[in-house]
Amino acid sequence: MTARGGRGTMQEDMKNPNIFLLVSVALILLAMGVLTILNKTKSSSTDVRARASSAQTLKVIGTVIGINEANGTVDVANVVFAEKSRSGEAQNLGAWRVTAPFEFNFALYPEGTSVTMGVDPKTFQVTSHTMTALTIDQSK
Repeated sequence: MTARGGRGTMQEDMKNPNIFLLVSVALILLAMGVLTILNKTKSSSTDVRARASSAQTLKVIGTVIGINEANGTVDVANVVFAEKSRSGEAQNLGAWRVTAPFEFNFALYPEGTSVTMGVDPKTFQVTSHTMTALTIDQSK
């Protein structure tokens, strides 16, 4: 590293150490900015997914035709999507076995009671006609 070899001396290479410091600080600030943007993007997409799977997303209406308190299930007939959970006319989906919420009081819902259920969309099983209700209320 001599002047004769075409390159500067080591002293000349380290002549301006402030450049290294400035570049390092700039890269750190850039990385922090990118991480901030990524974190904001992640949290907003999670919020959308949480709202989409809330109990308010899927509401169904039906009539209680049977109760199995030992299994924690309610059999419901004439099940249709509530007006806010469908587009178009209501279509009868038949009879379904509904797993009731933990705090559900079976005595308040005898056979023949019209009910509105907030259903967990992930548990809505068309092939087996089963679903899990997050809420069950008497229809008005």
